[in-house]
Amino acid sequence: MNITEVAERFEITEDEATDYIIANGFSITSNDYDRQQVYLLGMYHDYVQAKNDAAKARETFRYQDGEEMVDKSKQFDAFRAYANDLFNRWQKELAQYNNDADMDGSQLILRKRAKWLDA
Repeated sequence: MNITEVAERFEITEDEATDYIIANGFSITSNDYDRQQVYLLGMYHDYVQAKNDAAKARETFRYQDGEEMVDKSKQFDAFRAYANDLFNRWQKELAQYNNDADMDGSQLILRKRAKWLDA
Protein backbone atom coordinates (compact mmCIF):
# COMPACT_ATOMS: atom_id res chain seq x y z
CA MET A 1 0.00 0.00 0.00
CA ASN A 2 1.46 3.37 -1.00
CA ILE A 3 0.81 6.89 0.31
CA THR A 4 -2.10 7.50 -2.05
CA GLU A 5 -3.82 4.28 -0.99
CA VAL A 6 -3.21 5.12 2.68
CA ALA A 7 -4.82 8.54 2.15
CA GLU A 8 -7.82 6.96 0.42
CA ARG A 9 -8.22 4.30 3.11
CA PHE A 10 -8.37 6.83 5.96
CA GLU A 11 -10.14 9.50 3.88
CA ILE A 12 -7.42 12.09 4.40
CA THR A 13 -5.17 14.12 2.12
CA GLU A 14 -1.81 12.82 0.96
CA ASP A 15 -0.10 15.52 3.03
CA GLU A 16 -1.84 14.24 6.15
CA ALA A 17 -0.93 10.67 5.20
CA THR A 18 2.70 11.78 4.86
CA ASP A 19 2.50 13.36 8.33
CA TYR A 20 1.12 10.09 9.73
CA ILE A 21 3.92 8.12 8.10
CA ILE A 22 6.58 10.47 9.47
CA ALA A 23 5.01 10.38 12.96
CA ASN A 24 5.31 6.59 12.92
CA GLY A 25 8.93 6.76 11.76
CA PHE A 26 8.32 4.99 8.45
CA SER A 27 10.03 5.89 5.19
CA ILE A 28 7.99 8.24 3.01
CA THR A 29 9.77 6.96 -0.09
CA SER A 30 8.45 3.45 0.43
CA ASN A 31 5.76 2.38 -1.99
CA ASP A 32 4.74 -0.66 -0.01
CA TYR A 33 3.55 -0.47 3.59
CA ASP A 34 2.80 -3.83 5.19
CA ARG A 35 -0.27 -4.73 7.25
CA GLN A 36 1.40 -3.93 10.57
CA GLN A 37 2.44 -0.48 9.37
CA VAL A 38 -1.05 0.25 8.05
CA TYR A 39 -2.46 -0.89 11.40
CA LEU A 40 -0.18 1.58 13.21
CA LEU A 41 -1.16 4.33 10.79
CA GLY A 42 -4.80 3.55 11.55
CA MET A 43 -4.17 3.76 15.29
CA TYR A 44 -2.47 7.12 14.80
CA HIS A 45 -5.41 8.27 12.64
CA ASP A 46 -7.83 7.34 15.43
CA TYR A 47 -5.72 9.31 17.91
CA VAL A 48 -5.65 12.40 15.67
CA GLN A 49 -9.42 12.24 15.20
CA ALA A 50 -9.97 11.92 18.96
CA LYS A 51 -7.61 14.83 19.58
CA ASN A 52 -9.58 16.97 17.12
CA ASP A 53 -12.85 15.97 18.81
CA ALA A 54 -11.38 16.95 22.18
CA ALA A 55 -10.37 20.32 20.78
CA LYS A 56 -13.95 20.91 19.61
CA ALA A 57 -15.36 19.74 22.95
CA ARG A 58 -13.18 22.27 24.76
CA GLU A 59 -15.74 24.89 23.76
CA THR A 60 -18.56 23.19 25.69
CA PHE A 61 -20.87 25.05 27.98
CA ARG A 62 -23.14 24.89 30.97
CA TYR A 63 -26.53 26.55 30.82
CA GLN A 64 -29.24 26.77 33.44
CA ASP A 65 -32.62 28.45 33.06
CA GLY A 66 -34.95 27.90 35.94
CA GLU A 67 -35.55 24.17 36.24
CA GLU A 68 -33.90 23.30 32.93
CA MET A 69 -30.19 22.70 32.85
CA VAL A 70 -27.80 21.63 30.11
CA ASP A 71 -24.32 20.67 31.26
CA LYS A 72 -21.77 19.68 28.65
CA SER A 73 -18.73 20.88 30.57
CA LYS A 74 -17.61 17.31 31.37
CA GLN A 75 -17.47 16.37 27.69
CA PHE A 76 -13.99 17.79 27.21
CA ASP A 77 -12.56 15.65 30.03
CA ALA A 78 -14.09 12.53 28.50
CA PHE A 79 -12.76 13.29 25.00
CA ARG A 80 -9.34 14.20 26.37
CA ALA A 81 -9.13 10.97 28.37
CA TYR A 82 -10.15 8.98 25.29
CA ALA A 83 -7.52 10.73 23.15
CA ASN A 84 -4.87 10.08 25.81
CA ASP A 85 -5.84 6.39 25.95
CA LEU A 86 -5.54 6.10 22.17
CA PHE A 87 -2.19 7.89 22.25
CA ASN A 88 -0.80 5.56 24.93
CA ARG A 89 -2.08 2.49 23.06
CA TRP A 90 -0.51 3.73 19.81
CA GLN A 91 2.81 4.42 21.56
CA LYS A 92 2.80 0.94 23.08
CA GLU A 93 2.06 -0.75 19.75
CA LEU A 94 4.69 1.39 17.97
CA ALA A 95 7.31 0.51 20.59
CA GLN A 96 6.45 -3.18 20.20
CA TYR A 97 6.74 -2.85 16.41
CA ASN A 98 10.13 -1.15 16.72
CA ASN A 99 11.36 -3.82 19.16
CA ASP A 100 10.22 -6.57 16.79
CA ALA A 101 11.93 -4.80 13.88
CA ASP A 102 15.17 -4.71 15.88
CA MET A 103 14.97 -8.47 16.41
CA ASP A 104 15.75 -9.23 12.76
CA GLY A 105 19.07 -10.95 12.27
CA SER A 106 20.81 -13.81 14.00
CA GLN A 107 19.98 -14.81 17.52
CA LEU A 108 23.30 -15.99 18.96
CA ILE A 109 23.16 -16.58 22.69
CA LEU A 110 26.27 -17.53 24.65
CA ARG A 111 25.59 -19.14 27.98
CA LYS A 112 27.87 -19.79 30.90
CA ARG A 113 29.15 -23.27 31.43
CA ALA A 114 27.23 -25.22 34.04
CA LYS A 115 29.21 -25.50 37.32
CA TRP A 116 28.36 -29.16 37.76
CA LEU A 117 30.28 -29.99 34.55
CA ASP A 118 33.53 -28.78 36.14
CA ALA A 119 33.22 -31.04 39.18
